[in-house]
Amino acid sequence: MHKQIAEMWTSALRSKEYAQGSFVLLNKNQFCCLAVLCDIHSKQTGNSWCDVEESEEKTYLGESNFLPPEVVEWSGMNSKNGQIFGTNLAYLNDEKNLCFSKIAELIDNNWEQL
Repeated sequence: MHKQIAEMWTSALRSKEYAQGSFVLLNKNQFCCLAVLCDIHSKQTGNSWCDVEESEEKTYLGESNFLPPEVVEWSGMNSKNGQIFGTNLAYLNDEKNLCFSKIAELIDNNWEQL
């Protein structure tokens, strides 16, 4: 992962600007850790989140659960779900309920592996 983007991501995760959610990128204004990276991409590129009909969920560049290919490429990530040490950031966010500050710490310490 590109170091500058990792730093922007960890700063955003720690900012308290984003309410943490799980299992989808963005629902009811609650963000998965991957959605925070998508939101940074959105602000830099002008791409928009899209509403999902009859839902409070939103998609980004056609994706609702993982990073879109465009975000993977832009960030220099090696996967769409943040593969790291036999697990991934989506799993740690959704299933292990790891808070954003702990996820940010993992990214800080391992951005080169992401």
